Amino acid sequence: MLITLLAWVFITLLCWAWGVLLLQQLKFVLRDVEFPLPHFSIICMTGLAFVTVVAGILSLFFALGNWIMHAVVIIPCLLIFFQKPASGFFTQFRAQFKGLHPAMIFILIASLALVLMMCTWTINHPDTLTYHAQTIQWIEKYKAVPGLAHLHARYGYQGLWFVTEAFFNFRFAGISTLTLINSLVVVWYLLFIIQKINRYFIDGEWITALSWLLLFALSCWSYTQARLTITSASPDFITVLWLWMVFYLFIKKEASRSPVHWLLITLLSIFAITLKLSAVPVVILSVYSAIQLWRLKKTKALFVSFLLALVILCPFLARNIITTGYLVFPSPYPDVINVDWKLDKRQTKFEKNYITAFARAPVEYDETEVKSAIAMSPNEWLPGWWRNQSIADKMILILLLLSFPVAFLNLRALIRWPGQMKIALLTALAGMIFWFLQAPDPRFGFGFILAFVAMTGILVLLNLPATGAIFKKLTLILALLSGITICSYAIYRSIYFFSPRQLIKPLGIEDTPYSSFNCDKIRFHKPKENEPCGDQPVPCVTTDSCNYFKLRGSKLSDGFRAK
Repeated sequence: MLITLLAWVFITLLCWAWGVLLLQQLKFVLRDVEFPLPHFSIICMTGLAFVTVVAGILSLFFALGNWIMHAVVIIPCLLIFFQKPASGFFTQFRAQFKGLHPAMIFILIASLALVLMMCTWTINHPDTLTYHAQTIQWIEKYKAVPGLAHLHARYGYQGLWFVTEAFFNFRFAGISTLTLINSLVVVWYLLFIIQKINRYFIDGEWITALSWLLLFALSCWSYTQARLTITSASPDFITVLWLWMVFYLFIKKEASRSPVHWLLITLLSIFAITLKLSAVPVVILSVYSAIQLWRLKKTKALFVSFLLALVILCPFLARNIITTGYLVFPSPYPDVINVDWKLDKRQTKFEKNYITAFARAPVEYDETEVKSAIAMSPNEWLPGWWRNQSIADKMILILLLLSFPVAFLNLRALIRWPGQMKIALLTALAGMIFWFLQAPDPRFGFGFILAFVAMTGILVLLNLPATGAIFKKLTLILALLSGITICSYAIYRSIYFFSPRQLIKPLGIEDTPYSSFNCDKIRFHKPKENEPCGDQPVPCVTTDSCNYFKLRGSKLSDGFRAK
């Protein structure tokens, strides 16, 4: 826990510095004095996006798992500490905890303790053991490897979040924890949302405070949101958080005439897509932002946003091409790349169909089962799909279903909404349609689902009383209950899922036995029967045969191709 805390502070300082530096430079270049720096957590996430893109570009040519790569990113950000007047990271950091109501301090401390306890425990998430850990290790130890997906199809998933996790894994310093950056982003989110609850509680806007408290409760209750994120290397909820941040910035009115505001929305939207393709519909907001820049006659800002969007996309597309031969794996389209390491198109289609099928029903990785699930009509797969959802996710889906009649009954109010709100609502609707057709597992759609629920919920909130002692007491009671629940769960974890070794450093992934064999004079590793590769040394494959691939050269960095 001690090492994790120190790493959290270091990474927060680094990302905040880059976030401030980036936004200040954009304000200067675009001569935008209207744009106010956003919340501390949003600055950190913006800075993290910048560092990730830089690391993504570097990863095409270099291994990221060494201190030199960190020096490349750390040294320039020191500029901010020599600015006059000084920006004062620690002053800003301390300010995040000032003015908090005792109930909010209680929730925050309980949440941080629980996150620390969970993120330092042994990692046993199946996807992380199957391919997250190996993908991250390849990025740490090698530049982008051609045809890597031939060792395992899922090594072809090259979202930039794996680059982030590789960069901040600190294996070169003797620390190997794949949950470090995931847990920190959740901490930034919890800090943001608790401050929102606190602000509206103190201002007497009890209904709004309750709405933020509901979001906090749902994020903690639904396992595939905060809890799964801090115990694995999954990018699912990370993508959701970026989508929520984009929606939040998009519907703000205060900076609607600021070119930096619209440019930031564009860049964060494109970045969300590079984390996971389930975020693709958010491109609607970036297009609208570009149109606003055109209307404001900010052609320079429009050009800069277009140029930076290309820079963000380049490492994502390049890593996809290098590892699979496709632009956006696992989609076989557009099929415009012709390289000798290209993954078989039929296998790529199967991988894409498997995602859709598994999101509908827990099918095996079998072509017959996948075809059967894909051929099902909604009437056939929806009943079983509903039964498989957790109680928390069912509650979220019920809220979604209730949102549609609310929107219909308030249609006139919707028509009178500002253009930004209507575009945001339509984007959330498009995102839900995309989610339902492509991969209807709720964890892939929360970014759009809860955004839609929140926006339609505004229609109800506007008609409710904003003041009253009963709402103040209710907010306070629910906040305290939330804190007590989190404390109780933390105590439960400390009894059944805690080791004294966690007090110093995370436990990471347990070592498992493996055997070795040679392929073209290069040693490969294979885990014991029916076990995933986990964090075993690369290259690791689940078969002891070289019949499915061959090396393109004499070194691992030369890559692989099909036999």
